[in-house]
Amino acid sequence: MSGSLKNREQGVRGNSIILDVKFYSYDGGNLIDPDTTPTFIILDPSGVQQASSSGSKISTGYYTATYAIPVAATLSDLWQIQWTAKINTVAVANASEYFEVITEGSVEFDHTAVISNYWLGLIKKAIAYPSVEEVILTDSEIKSYCIYPALRDYFTKFPILTTTEHALSSSTAVSIAFPDADTYAVIDTRVVGKEMISGSGTSFWDMAYYNTMGLSHLRGGSYGIPKYNPNFRKQAVYLQKMAISSLSNEATFDARIDEVARTVTVYYNGSGKLNITWAKSSENFESVRFVYKNDVVKLAQGYLKKHISEIAGLLHTNIEITMDVETLRTDADRMMTEVYEKWTSIPDSVVLRAT
Repeated sequence: MSGSLKNREQGVRGNSIILDVKFYSYDGGNLIDPDTTPTFIILDPSGVQQASSSGSKISTGYYTATYAIPVAATLSDLWQIQWTAKINTVAVANASEYFEVITEGSVEFDHTAVISNYWLGLIKKAIAYPSVEEVILTDSEIKSYCIYPALRDYFTKFPILTTTEHALSSSTAVSIAFPDADTYAVIDTRVVGKEMISGSGTSFWDMAYYNTMGLSHLRGGSYGIPKYNPNFRKQAVYLQKMAISSLSNEATFDARIDEVARTVTVYYNGSGKLNITWAKSSENFESVRFVYKNDVVKLAQGYLKKHISEIAGLLHTNIEITMDVETLRTDADRMMTEVYEKWTSIPDSVVLRAT
C-alpha cells in the first residue's frame, strides 16, 4: 500500500505485479475518490522511469496498478511506484511505495515462523491491527524478524525433548550426529540394558564364604529331599550371577558432546543400548505449549514494537510525526522483560547427565 517506508510487495521477473493504494479524506478519515483518476509511474532502482499509466478503481478510494516486470529486470527491493492524485484540489503527499523484484523460485527468508492468521492477528494488535493493516513491516517480515526470535527464545528455555536409542556392541568409539537442524543440544545420555563385558572369574570372598560356611543356605539335601542340589549346582549358578554383576559394574562409559561439530562421541567397553535425549527448537507456533502461547505472543509483540521503533528512529522521516518512537521502545522493553522474568523464575529442567 502506498506510503509504506519499506517494500511490501514482491514481484517475479517476467510476471505482472499488482500494487494498490488507498486515498482518505484526511488522516484517519473515510476512503474517498481523488478529483480525477490517479496516475502512477514506475521507477527502477536507479530512479529511471520504466512505465506510467492510470490506476484501476476497485472501490471508493481504492485503486490498483498493474506492472509487467521485464524478464531482465534488476533484482532489488528499491523499485518504486509513485502515485499522483488530488483531493479537493490539494496534491496527495507521501503517495509512493517501494516494492521488490525477485527471481522465480527464490526464498525471501532463511528462517521464518509458521503461524496461523489468528495468532498473527493477535500479535499485530500491538500496532493497532485490524484498524491499521501494517506499519512499515510486512507479514513476512513480522514472521521472520519478530515471531521467529520469540520462538527461538521460548525453545531455548523450553526445548522439545526427543529420545533416540543406539546399540553399543564394541569398545570402539561411536560418533552420533545430531538428528536434524532443529536439534541444538543434548539433555541426557545413558546406557541401559548393560550386558557382561568380556572376562571370567568370581569374587574371591564369595568363594571363601561358601567354602567356610558349612550351613550355607546354598547347600542342599539328597534327591527327593527339599533343597536338592546335585553337584552343588545352586552354588555355581549363584556365583555366576555374582560374577556377571561384578563384571558389569567394571564397564566404563563416557559420552563427549561437541556442539560445534554437532556430534556425540561415545566410549564404552561393553555392550548395551545408549539412550540420548535431545533438545530441539521449532519454527511452528503450534509447537509452543498451550500455557505459554500468550507469553510468546507478548514477546513477539515486544520484538515488533522494538523493531518498528528502531526503523522509525533511523529513517528520520515524517512517520515520526505520528509515531512516538521512545514510547514504543520503552513499551517493548517492558513487555519483553515481563516475559523473561516470568520464564527465569521457572527452574530449568535442562540438565546434562551421563550414566
